Amino acid sequence: MTPPNEWRINLLGGFDVTVDGVPISRLRSRKGRVLLALLVVRASKPVERAWLAGVLWPDSTDAQALASLRQTLADLRRAMGAAAVSIEGPSARTLMFSPGKTSVDVLDFDAAVERADPESLEQAVLLYRGPLLANSPDEAIWNERERRELAFIKSLDGVGANRASAGDLAGAIDCYRRLIAEDPYRENAVQAFMKLCAQKGDYPEAYVAYRDLRNRLQQDLRAHPAPETVAVYEQIRRSAKVRITASDVAPPQGGSSSSEQPSQSEPRVSAVEMLPFPLTSLVGRAGDVASVKGRLEASRLVTLTGIGAIGKTRIALAVGHDLAVRFRDGVRFVDLGGVDDNDVAAAIEAASTPASGSGSDVDRVQASGRLEQFLLIVDNGERVAASCAPSVVGLLRAYPKARILATGRQPLGVPGEVVFRVGPLAIPDAAWGDSTHYSQAADGPSLVHTESIRLFVERAAAVSPGFSLNAGNSASIAHICRLLDGHPLAIEMAAARTSLLTVQQIAGWVDSNLFVLTAGSGVPPRHQTLRAVVEGSYRGLSDRERLLLMRLSVFPNGWTHDAAEAVCVDEEMSREEIIDRLSALVDRSLVWVEWLQAGRVRYRLMPIVRRYCLEQSERSGEIPDRMLCRFASYYIELCRATQLRVGQTRLLDGVQALDPELDNVAGALDLRLDASRVDPVRADATLCLASYWAIKGRPWLAIARLDALIGELPSDRYPELLAEAHLALGQALLLAGQDEAAGASLSQAQEAYATLGDPAGQGRALASQAAVLLRRGEIVKAKALTKQGLELVGAVLKPQRIPALRVLALIKALRGRMEFALNRANEMMDIAGSCDDELLAGDAMLTMGNVNEFSGDIDTARRAYIATLALAEEWVDGPLAVAAIEGIARLLLLTNMEHKAALLLGAAQSYRQRAGLGPDLVSTFPINQAARQLMAEPAYLAERQAGGRMTLGQAMASATQ
Repeated sequence: MTPPNEWRINLLGGFDVTVDGVPISRLRSRKGRVLLALLVVRASKPVERAWLAGVLWPDSTDAQALASLRQTLADLRRAMGAAAVSIEGPSARTLMFSPGKTSVDVLDFDAAVERADPESLEQAVLLYRGPLLANSPDEAIWNERERRELAFIKSLDGVGANRASAGDLAGAIDCYRRLIAEDPYRENAVQAFMKLCAQKGDYPEAYVAYRDLRNRLQQDLRAHPAPETVAVYEQIRRSAKVRITASDVAPPQGGSSSSEQPSQSEPRVSAVEMLPFPLTSLVGRAGDVASVKGRLEASRLVTLTGIGAIGKTRIALAVGHDLAVRFRDGVRFVDLGGVDDNDVAAAIEAASTPASGSGSDVDRVQASGRLEQFLLIVDNGERVAASCAPSVVGLLRAYPKARILATGRQPLGVPGEVVFRVGPLAIPDAAWGDSTHYSQAADGPSLVHTESIRLFVERAAAVSPGFSLNAGNSASIAHICRLLDGHPLAIEMAAARTSLLTVQQIAGWVDSNLFVLTAGSGVPPRHQTLRAVVEGSYRGLSDRERLLLMRLSVFPNGWTHDAAEAVCVDEEMSREEIIDRLSALVDRSLVWVEWLQAGRVRYRLMPIVRRYCLEQSERSGEIPDRMLCRFASYYIELCRATQLRVGQTRLLDGVQALDPELDNVAGALDLRLDASRVDPVRADATLCLASYWAIKGRPWLAIARLDALIGELPSDRYPELLAEAHLALGQALLLAGQDEAAGASLSQAQEAYATLGDPAGQGRALASQAAVLLRRGEIVKAKALTKQGLELVGAVLKPQRIPALRVLALIKALRGRMEFALNRANEMMDIAGSCDDELLAGDAMLTMGNVNEFSGDIDTARRAYIATLALAEEWVDGPLAVAAIEGIARLLLLTNMEHKAALLLGAAQSYRQRAGLGPDLVSTFPINQAARQLMAEPAYLAERQAGGRMTLGQAMASATQ
């Protein structure tokens, strides 16, 4: 039990400070944690405040750095509470940490390392739970962190040697295994580990350690193991061969003692040669391979399932090659793709039986006795599942130490089976839709690590030497990978066309000729076309399963179970049947399951499956108009329920609800089953969708929807909807920087609201008109419209006041009336707080940053902008984040950090251009003069270009560092 008043500080592996076992309140400042660490590692020694300020805030002036140090020190003492007495100020210029009765892990670690006796080294290894302040990126702590890391590695090496000397082989092996994980290039540790494994008789583990070292050196450093390491490996390999050869000798008649039998850890054969070697590399599946290996550790039967040609066999072979040395009797492979039902049992038995004959060492070893410890890969078992399942069960019962890795489009359905579903490769985010405004959104450097992109580029380079990802082709490659939904075979088929067509031509060709894609003659017929890939699974379905699959193809981008019931249930198909049939389609890998947050589940079809099913439904007429009506009604009502409308609050909830359903909502709105009438419900949903696109920073998508809606709505029948549509269109045009068109639409909205007698609507229109005038520099007119708009909107704490208050705060700040401007920003915060609305809070916090930037309060402005970015994180690709990044960049210019400012401004400018966003309201203000000058300076071209290649998420992370 923790004694009273015990203070403990843990800095190794993270940050944890407790008083009497109770954690102190969390430090808000990362700098505070680094400050404490810098003082702790110099315990009982005075540290100059000026030095601390300089290393913690190297880019600030001396005065600014000392001010930041004082604030951070105050925050640290407040957070530590009673334990803060450990931080003393011996003089006005110094600080000192006095441990007293405080227990500090890094100090205990240092002391143990210094003593260096066996017990102390064991204690040091136990104390070291990770790097000093593991998650802190601050350069100030790097040297101290590196010192402890080197001390830990040295201690770990000493502990391993001590345990080995004491005869504790298992403990020494564990120690060196940890040492290699910490420093994988430390060859003396690998040598010691290999020797210990060989001493224990675990030759496969020694071989794996050598192989991993060799691969790391070749791939990362273009180097080879040292001669000493190679010599250790060769000696161990010779020793292993002698012991294996000894096991070949038949025991004398009458038997032999158990001690003469080979150790279970000794490899009797190397069965890697029995596995096929693929002719191309495996791209983007490292995580899947690792997951399957982990499942095989815990389970005797693992089955990889997935749609045809998704990569099941390739993953299984990679696992087999990786695990070959782990299985004493090797890895076996049997392909059931061309085997008849009657021959399945014989094929599996042959794959698990020792080879007969003589000649080679392998033959003699295999013929020496019954196999025991092996891995059998059973490929393509779904076509003969009825015969395969009992054979697999029989094999597992006959060989208790065997493991089976099966592949197929559906599970075998036997007891103890663990199913691993192989999905498509990761694809680039469809962040920009299909609008030509976003055609250059995808840039090479941000895509290069995406799995599907890597596969396309590698396969394209194989047929077109010199092919590479660049700014000119990246958008088209990303579009191709999204069209093909990351299906590896489809991507390889498309990449093969680069020998004849440009990627831009391939992108257009794939969209309209998906099923014309073909593979080479070296693949099985079932994989030579995408149509054959889908047909192989489709033919195995029952009529009722096909019926449901065709109905589900009406969903453009997935569905929930509730949606499936609402759309597919009718007099021909019950709810109960949908559950059963859907489960069967999931098992057959035609429907993919996606687990979302809070345990929610969505289902979807891969594009090639959906396209095929739509073709089948058109031929059979299995998607009647009444079902399309149910589909449209369901998603239109779902969109309306989000309440994403001009002037509403809690908009973030609606945005998050609509995020996964965009394609379905758009499809429902575009479905014209009865074009002879205007549906106000459909119009209401269109307004919600337009609001969604405006919030997400895609104004042109909102403009397209609203233009079409206004053209459809007769003014004499739905004047309220028409007024709201004009207002929403004006605000979207304002966001897009189309000030003239925005002003015209907002004037129409104001007149419509005046005719309706809606003063609040008039006020919102006037506030947006004032924003247009402010960006034009017409301050007097903007102020007049703002005040008029606020009077019309009415009472304080109404969310509709936010746009007008932002304009008014900026005008007052521009004229030097900072107190009044801050009051308006605070009023915005009060409104956002009363509504509990994060989007409104973001606008208020951005305004707070702008006003403090005007006043010259850099620290407060920076905190406000960082808080804005935190609020914008939920909708990371929104215009709010861009405005905050630009604000931080301007502050960096004031602190002489021009290079980073150029990087952030380049990122913001690139995003605005790609998304079709106009400038922020403060773009014409004097505070932007230095930023405009910097963007014109050739000296900062490299930083601007680097920023232009960043994603918005990367720019946000950089801005907060």
